[in-house]
Amino acid sequence: MKKIINSFLSTLSFFTRFKLKFNFETYLFSFFLPFVFFFCNIFYIFSLFLLNHIRLNTFLLSILTFIFTYYYFNLFHFDGFTDFIDAAFSQKDNINKRVEILKDVHKGSFAIFFGSFYVLIKFLIILNIFGIYYYLLYKKELSIFDNFLFTKNLFSVIYKNINYIFFKIIKLLKIGKNYLIINEKLFFYEFGKIYIYLIFLFLTFFSRLSSFFTSYKTKIIEKSVLFKYFQSLLDKKKFYLGNFFCFFIFGFLSFFIYFFIFKNNFKNFYLYFYFIYLYLFLYLFSITFNLIFKNFFINLFYKLFDGMNGDCLGFIIELEELIFLILFIFI
Repeated sequence: MKKIINSFLSTLSFFTRFKLKFNFETYLFSFFLPFVFFFCNIFYIFSLFLLNHIRLNTFLLSILTFIFTYYYFNLFHFDGFTDFIDAAFSQKDNINKRVEILKDVHKGSFAIFFGSFYVLIKFLIILNIFGIYYYLLYKKELSIFDNFLFTKNLFSVIYKNINYIFFKIIKLLKIGKNYLIINEKLFFYEFGKIYIYLIFLFLTFFSRLSSFFTSYKTKIIEKSVLFKYFQSLLDKKKFYLGNFFCFFIFGFLSFFIYFFIFKNNFKNFYLYFYFIYLYLFLYLFSITFNLIFKNFFINLFYKLFDGMNGDCLGFIIELEELIFLILFIFI
């Protein structure tokens, strides 16, 4: 048992700044990767839990959540993101010169500009999501200071896109006598809260899956010692086995946390069914998206640097977090 715990903590140490005391164990490193990817959302889920019980200022909550998440989980990825931007936009035709810029610890003007713009956009999206969740909980509009973006964005997503499939399934299976009659309160507020909860749950899982798919047996940039060691720990069979167990374990845990720990009083068969449907959809979408686009990113890195390193992974993780938020909140 101790060996298993040490293996999980060893995997976690690659993706967090938490100071952990353990004996380094790598046997189940790839198996625990999916579990760690989900764990990285802990501050987002905890903030939703707080909103469920306390009427907090969403602007302040968004700032604190953003800071803690970046300090403990995203800061080194963001550093890689800015290094990649500097190297990619350097206008250097020589691959060796771009690699030198990629490894340079000093930040250039491209890194500062695009890094600042990225953080601002992402923070505003996170602020908007917390604002929507607050609205769904307390049926109260927020001031422009609390919520910069249009609160009803989420409702258009719920109506037009992903949930269209859900209602088609309900109709096809003819679940219940009044399967097409779902009142507005249930649809707007309860479905919306589940939607946001699962979007935050899958945000870090979706983005960090790329760290396995793009790193597995790819060419490494010279002298990228840590990335080379990370790649040596990857095992495809253990990773897929870990995903199999992770799917059921986190499915059960997330269901239990939302309906019982969050103490959502409005419980209904449709909500349970919708939760399972959306969880399954997001899990399969996360894996499928990363499998489809892994070659695109690998070819990009080969073209720019003739290989990969940790900075390239940081770029993908940060980029995919933004892509995920835009896809499921605004499109």
